[in-house]
Amino acid sequence: MDQKITIKIAGRPYVLKASTPEHEQLIRLAAEDVNKKLARLSSSFPGRTPEDILTFLALNECISRIAFGKINEAAEKEAAELVAETEAYIAEAKKK
Repeated sequence: MDQKITIKIAGRPYVLKASTPEHEQLIRLAAEDVNKKLARLSSSFPGRTPEDILTFLALNECISRIAFGKINEAAEKEAAELVAETEAYIAEAKKK
């Protein structure tokens, strides 16, 4: 059952729907994180418009997501290689 919640981003209220209490918590944590990052970027780039700051924030978040995806992809590849090596080792050990 969806529940309407209100969060504030950059001082503006937004009404959203949360499907579960856990989803609501994630939304609230994300809004808090966005506001902290907005405040940090605003102090780093004084005089910039809110749109500029939001653009920088969106760009930084996308860069982080892409970097994490590449790290995750490499970790999955390494894990698959380790599984293959382990299976080969076990198969060889069973032959002896």
